[in-house]
Amino acid sequence: MLEAWRASRKAWLPMEFFVDRTRRLHRCYLGYWNGEVAHIMWLAGTGESSTVSDWTPSEDEIEVRDVHTLSDFRQRGIFEQVARTALMEACGQGIKIAYAHVDVRNQASLQAFAGLGFRATHRVSILRVLGFDRIRLTPAGD
Repeated sequence: MLEAWRASRKAWLPMEFFVDRTRRLHRCYLGYWNGEVAHIMWLAGTGESSTVSDWTPSEDEIEVRDVHTLSDFRQRGIFEQVARTALMEACGQGIKIAYAHVDVRNQASLQAFAGLGFRATHRVSILRVLGFDRIRLTPAGD
């Protein structure tokens, strides 16, 4: 099982914290609250897998993915601090565009990303059949 023990709270970190490491991503940012791990954010760049099959970011693009804040630490601004740090570092490395694929039902994430200046550009519909994805992109306003 891909979980790690958090000794200070005698609790396990959920699998969401590690899933992108199994996909061979290398850039993750952790957020802490009073010394405890509270948040994780992964970034995927050129040549790394995306949450949307058959798409990889170009050299000046990055995808923000698998963002997860533990429920005990939500509504404290941790996401914003971690995201701002990660995106500033990415800009310093020549990244000009950052993408995030957010489920339209996840209002908290949509609002958090909008607060950072992200805007909806497309709606991605994925139909998975026998392990293959059929992807349809439509402009956000349609």
